[in-house]
Amino acid sequence: MPTNEQRRATAKRKLERQLERRAKQARRRRIMVIAGGSIVAVAVVAAVVIAIVTNRHEHKANTAAPASSTAPSGSPESTTPPGPTPPVPPLPAFKPSADLGANCQYPATPQEPAAKPVKPPRTGKIPTDPAQVSASMVTSQGNVGLMLANNESPCTVNSFANLIGQKYFDGTKCHRLTTSP
Repeated sequence: MPTNEQRRATAKRKLERQLERRAKQARRRRIMVIAGGSIVAVAVVAAVVIAIVTNRHEHKANTAAPASSTAPSGSPESTTPPGPTPPVPPLPAFKPSADLGANCQYPATPQEPAAKPVKPPRTGKIPTDPAQVSASMVTSQGNVGLMLANNESPCTVNSFANLIGQKYFDGTKCHRLTTSP
């Protein structure tokens, strides 16, 4: 029959083995978490790189030149900053091509006159290059950046750029951005 001292020694060895096993498991778990996190991080980085490369490739396929930057100032909330508004550069000069551009026509509507006097935009062939035109609006809540899809709707972008250039939107309120009637 084992003595108390022998039983204590056996229990102590058993406890030490259990503690060692638990420490090994904790180290193994920690290594697995680090390895798993690293693999996930590498996968995320790879996905982002692939998305950027694909997007760049699609963007280059859609445009022959980089998108030009315009900085027009419209105002949905009646806060035009003091001082002169920078002029909106015109759309790039049109290079004749059988498949490039859109034939934009803006017929007058006799039913409703314009809210403000404006000159109609240019008509005829409108270039679709650059594919996107950037614009920004200054509002009471800050600047709002816009990317206008010139390759998808050149007539609309031409009309919008014309209105911005004539300061049509300056000092106007947007009914969707205000709570007053």
